[in-house]
Amino acid sequence: NENMLNKQVKIQGSLIKSTTLKDDFTALIVKDNTGSMEIVCNCPYLKSYINRTISIKGKVSEYNDKLQIQANKIIIKN
Repeated sequence: NENMLNKQVKIQGSLIKSTTLKDDFTALIVKDNTGSMEIVCNCPYLKSYINRTISIKGKVSEYNDKLQIQANKIIIKN
C-alpha cells in the first residue's frame, strides 16, 4: 500500500507474466496468496521462468498512479 512507498521490501510468489519494456527493462507480475504485484527490473532472461516461484528484494515506487517494486535482487526458488 501507499505506506510502503520508498521502502525496501521482500516478496515471494509465482511469476505469472513477463513483458519486455524499452531499454531491456522487464515488467514482471508476481502473484502470492495476498494478490499480485508488478516488479520492474533489468532482467529479460526471466521470461523462461513463468509459473516458477521467485523471491524479490527491492524498493516500492509509484508509476502512473500504480505501486510497483523496483527489484534489486531476484532469486529463482524452484
